[in-house]
Amino acid sequence: YENAGKLDRALPLHEEALRLRKAHLGDDHPDTLASMYSLAKTYWSAGKLDRSGLLLERLVQLSEAKLGRDHPEVIMYIASLGVNYKDSGRIDQALPLLEEAYEGSKKHPMLRGVDVPLVDAYLKTGRAAETQKAGEVLIEVRKTLPPDSPELAGKLAMYGLAMLKAKAYKEAEPLLRECLTIREKNMPDDWLLFNTKAMLGGALLGQKKYTEAEPLLLAGYAGMVQREETIPPRGRIYVIQSLEHLVTFYEERKADGDAAKAAKYKKLLEARRSK
Repeated sequence: YENAGKLDRALPLHEEALRLRKAHLGDDHPDTLASMYSLAKTYWSAGKLDRSGLLLERLVQLSEAKLGRDHPEVIMYIASLGVNYKDSGRIDQALPLLEEAYEGSKKHPMLRGVDVPLVDAYLKTGRAAETQKAGEVLIEVRKTLPPDSPELAGKLAMYGLAMLKAKAYKEAEPLLRECLTIREKNMPDDWLLFNTKAMLGGALLGQKKYTEAEPLLLAGYAGMVQREETIPPRGRIYVIQSLEHLVTFYEERKADGDAAKAAKYKKLLEARRSK
């Protein structure tokens, strides 16, 4: 149910599984902790960050007492709590947890994805010192990945997305251009390629480079719509974001016919948001 995006059906099942495991196995049994983590993640996916945060705080407590702070599972829970704090706007509480998890990820490859939320948290502070740290993380991570690899492209896309959210458009542009080059080579017909085009268009739009931005925004949106059946439920937000960029583009540029185009894409955007 969760993988199909049916969170309203997934949540009560996760809740029941946790209740039963607590009753039969105890609070700190590995299966109980696994159910607690599954429920916390589903709450997070559903935007119930207060509930997921409370569960993750308890999960860190229980697992640390049982396994020790340096255990990879505990570090994973610490990273998840850091992400929850970040997404709740509690950046100063998130940073030390994400930094701790990032250091732990150097010993445990299963945790290496924590660099992305750490960079996002650094950028969300808006402080120059943390922005510099974000750049240092990127340099460090690049050393561990082969050039032109899909994994590097994924990292570049996530860093670029974080920079777009932070309105660091100039800094996002070269990362997204590199990501686009890799994906054009490795996945020319994948929806991710077209999402990259839309994001690069957004970075150019943020710099008011309208001539370069328009074809990328149009191709990105059209390509994702054509491949929508292959986009996982959690990825469909990117189609909405590409429409938001198109509306902003035509409202800002104000060339002949742009008002009608802005209205067209706004109507499409409203229809998607109402689904």
